Amino acid sequence: MFRNPKHLGRWTVIAVAIGLFCCAEALAKKPPNPPGGGGGGGGGDIPAGTVYFQHDGLAKSMNADGSQKSDEAAGVSGSPSHALHDGRRWFAGVKFDTPPLTGLFATATYTDSQGDPVAKIVPLILPGADGDWEVAWANVRWVFDFQAALAGANGTDGMISWLAVRRADGEVVDSAICRAPVLFDADTGAITGLDLTSVERFPVSSSDFDWSPEGTEIAFAYAKAISVYDTLSGALAPLPMSSAVHPAWSPDGRQIAFVETEELEDRIKTIQLDSQSQSTVTSVRRRNWQGDYLLHPHWSPDAKHLIYDKENWKASREASDVWRIGVDGKANTNLTADIDTHLFTTPANALGWR
Repeated sequence: MFRNPKHLGRWTVIAVAIGLFCCAEALAKKPPNPPGGGGGGGGGDIPAGTVYFQHDGLAKSMNADGSQKSDEAAGVSGSPSHALHDGRRWFAGVKFDTPPLTGLFATATYTDSQGDPVAKIVPLILPGADGDWEVAWANVRWVFDFQAALAGANGTDGMISWLAVRRADGEVVDSAICRAPVLFDADTGAITGLDLTSVERFPVSSSDFDWSPEGTEIAFAYAKAISVYDTLSGALAPLPMSSAVHPAWSPDGRQIAFVETEELEDRIKTIQLDSQSQSTVTSVRRRNWQGDYLLHPHWSPDAKHLIYDKENWKASREASDVWRIGVDGKANTNLTADIDTHLFTTPANALGWR
């Protein structure tokens, strides 16, 4: 029919024009994407809240879509835990120059009455303040006693938990997860220290732990197995999993996220505590030791998303980034792709989502 090349060109232009018109009309009728991008279920809609992470020696914050990154605090190390108190952001962690540790510290960042930024470091446990117990190089956790906080009982607003050890002749002979109430100034709201007269110690030897939302149970990893310790009854309940690390309790208390790690594969999984059923959120495989490693999941406030660390050990890209994913496995997104996250110099590590 179209033997004349000129006719062929003319009809091609007409066909393209009709196609573009139809596409434009279809797009005009299509509803807009929900906030946070496509994908259904938990992965598509990004909830409110602030993601906290550590990068280049600072605790930092960003929106859940990775935007508006800003510095928060410096001076504490070891994946410092964080909390909000009286409108101020507090971070707690260990601080040391050379071993042994110099103690447990909290760092606050807030805006004063003149609108100027303020950074304050408060010593929580100095060497010798807790008898012969030493603060171990470990994760530090905020534990909130919400009823006491609401009632303002004893001037406390939650607790801080840490791993402590005792030594004899330079060797560790005892260890325990400890917690103590946070003290604060009733007039200014500023944290002033810990009530070391009320330290509780639990016979759990692990630096890889997390507290249940109500502050009565500890999920901890030891020898690549995760167990739950009930601080009220003393009962210990192993969970049905193997090669598991980095437990993270969901805000509703119904699930625990963790990393199942093998020689050539890592999987971030969740376990329902009532039924013990498990689900895989995401996984990576690697060749030999080169490739991706998954670490340290943290829950979103609505328990529908996770953030986690992904380390890449390929020689061509040595990096440590913070990723966000829905618990349905959708919308897996690198939140720190826009900054330098070299694995050995400026790694990014997730701290939490509030």
